[in-house]
Amino acid sequence: MSSTIRVIVTDEEIHDIPVKSYEELTVEDWLRIHDGHKEGEEPFETLHRVFGLETRIARVMKMHEIYGMLAAYTKYLNDGKDQWAKANDISRILAEEDEETGQPWSAERMKYLLNSRGLWRETIEVEGQTFHVAQDIDLDGNYGQLIDLKSICQIEDISETARYPMIMAVYCLKEGEGYGPAKEAGETAESHQSRFDKWSADRRKLFHRARMVDAQAVCAFFFSSSDVFRETTHRVFPSFHTLKRLSPSEGQTSTANAGASTPN
Repeated sequence: MSSTIRVIVTDEEIHDIPVKSYEELTVEDWLRIHDGHKEGEEPFETLHRVFGLETRIARVMKMHEIYGMLAAYTKYLNDGKDQWAKANDISRILAEEDEETGQPWSAERMKYLLNSRGLWRETIEVEGQTFHVAQDIDLDGNYGQLIDLKSICQIEDISETARYPMIMAVYCLKEGEGYGPAKEAGETAESHQSRFDKWSADRRKLFHRARMVDAQAVCAFFFSSSDVFRETTHRVFPSFHTLKRLSPSEGQTSTANAGASTPN
């Protein structure tokens, strides 16, 4: 839940600076907060970048107020790391269960663990619109999606986070929606490609406004459940490298055992 930090400049000028919780941050927010950092950045520059605090206001703030806002910034960074720790913990649990029982885990067990840690998504909401998250890229994804995924991974000098909206635009679609607009009767290939490019660009912009926790969960799930996704994106997603391969196809025969597993 978001909070505010009150800054009193004068009796007549009072500012309540909004501070979102990590769960409320969008991908766009995170790109500004995390990727926007510059070496040697002064605290007033950090506060302007992260919270939009005007320099003139920062100059009259008490040091304890400055430290309080910087602590909120540090918490964002730590909360981001904690999200990956949750995913890595699932890998550890499944590995231990495999070793202990000698049986492969099931898809249902994986989904349970993901859901228990807030990392399971069948749908996501972005600005009031519902998008279905692809559940089996290897089986149901089409070749056009794979071509675009490869293109995304070939873009140089952008961060992991900057790729999230691009990937979500490929594999998160509305109910009954195909990947991009269908070609209309009599439409030229050039015209159709132009409409597809606009559709794709609009979706990428929209997914910049998706919650960061949703983007992390969706992309971590893709990486851990799809051989195709993992092999294609391995080079550009170093944060995912500690995730154990979690292929649902490996454990379909042990569904009954999954139901008896002790929740973690």
